Amino acid sequence: MDTEQIHPTLAFEIQRYIKKGFRVTTQTNTTAQLIKPKHFSFLWAFLWFLLAGIGLLVYVIYYMAKKDEIIYLQVVNDQVTITKG
Repeated sequence: MDTEQIHPTLAFEIQRYIKKGFRVTTQTNTTAQLIKPKHFSFLWAFLWFLLAGIGLLVYVIYYMAKKDEIIYLQVVNDQVTITKG
């Protein structure tokens, strides 16, 4: 394997996760870290607001408590292992 080139299996997995909304934060030939930022839903905020107004506060607290989704991809024996962090 050429050390200058990303492993093909890893490249395939990265593209798969990019289609799901992830972004690559770091990458080497055999590893990658991807992040999917949390998403604020105005629809859910509005629906919670309709619940006597206090529901909006509940949704905002829920949103603030959510974390970005982080995954680590690593090639081991020509297979990609996925670790969620």
